[in-house]
Amino acid sequence: NDVYIPIGQLLAIHVFFSSLSVVPKNILIKSQLFKKIAIIDVCTALTAGLLAVLLASQHYSYFAIVWRSIFVSSVTFTIYFLISGLKFKKGLSLAPARRVAKYSSFQFGFNFINYFSRNLDNILIGKFMGNAQLGVYNQAYQLMMYPISNLTFVITPVLHPILAKYQHDKAFIYKEYVNVVNILAVLGVPISVFVFFSSEEIVQIMLGSKWAAVVPILKIMSLSVWIQMVLSSSGSVFQASGRTDLLFLSGALSAVFTISAILAGVFYYQSMQATAWLLVSAFSFNFFQGFYTLIVHALKQSPRIFFKAILSKAPMALAMIVTLLAKNQFIRLMHFDLPLIPSILLNIMICLVFFILFQHALVSTFVRKFVPQRVT
Repeated sequence: NDVYIPIGQLLAIHVFFSSLSVVPKNILIKSQLFKKIAIIDVCTALTAGLLAVLLASQHYSYFAIVWRSIFVSSVTFTIYFLISGLKFKKGLSLAPARRVAKYSSFQFGFNFINYFSRNLDNILIGKFMGNAQLGVYNQAYQLMMYPISNLTFVITPVLHPILAKYQHDKAFIYKEYVNVVNILAVLGVPISVFVFFSSEEIVQIMLGSKWAAVVPILKIMSLSVWIQMVLSSSGSVFQASGRTDLLFLSGALSAVFTISAILAGVFYYQSMQATAWLLVSAFSFNFFQGFYTLIVHALKQSPRIFFKAILSKAPMALAMIVTLLAKNQFIRLMHFDLPLIPSILLNIMICLVFFILFQHALVSTFVRKFVPQRVT
């Protein structure tokens, strides 16, 4: 479709600045200046969002999103560069690249494979099923990714610079990482349950009733939210332990199953829902093989503690599922049409109640730490 040609040309500017920002941003990450990075990213995102809304209101159509991306990458690069203290020098030296070649080559290979395996579904659905089908599938995928990207972004970027200091103490890395996994799982499991039972309400609120076809796809993909939240953190631990070679091997194996799932869904079943089910299955397999490789081969530890932390969330999930099923069944039997907002608020309340009941120790710790205590 020729409409993508000017979009691609403009996004080349975004790619250029995004590439340049890698070094100054990682200098800030290595210095653990996470607060500065957060302030820069939040302020830039808010400004870019307002810019996109303004351009959209001026009939820039999808180019509003394109210019938003260019604005974010160019502004963040400029600020990162100024704060990091980097200086440009004349000439070209390959010495720095040689020093990190072995480590970075596997990292590059993993990112390269992972990018295409995670985006092949969009390419094939758009080409062989049409733009309308792609729009539905992509909206479901984006809604599913919101909690994954926003919640894991808070945790995973800091894992590598902090744990890398203990590169030779694998037992310490494993112990700290299990704590991180416990947090991601305790957040991801309720979110998965909530999105599954609230898919219709979420789609209507976020996109409108015209996107009703998104609901069944989102419902299927919601099953993998907790899996992807936990799995997204593993790359940082591979890096912190200095085993990007195993990260590459695990990523290559994951790509085989992910790509196979996409190809089977698009060409054999010719169905978006089948593709979504197969992707969830691939994510599940990648979860087990990825963490087995990380824990057993990279960290030389037993996976028992890790999987025990994951399984400990099952009673909470089961209680939420049974209660939400009972609620839906009761509403059907009573022939009661619950309005949109009360319906999603009721689902939130049910998930929140069971979250507090099953995670009261975590909630109590959070309250004591962040809520000012009354002085008597």
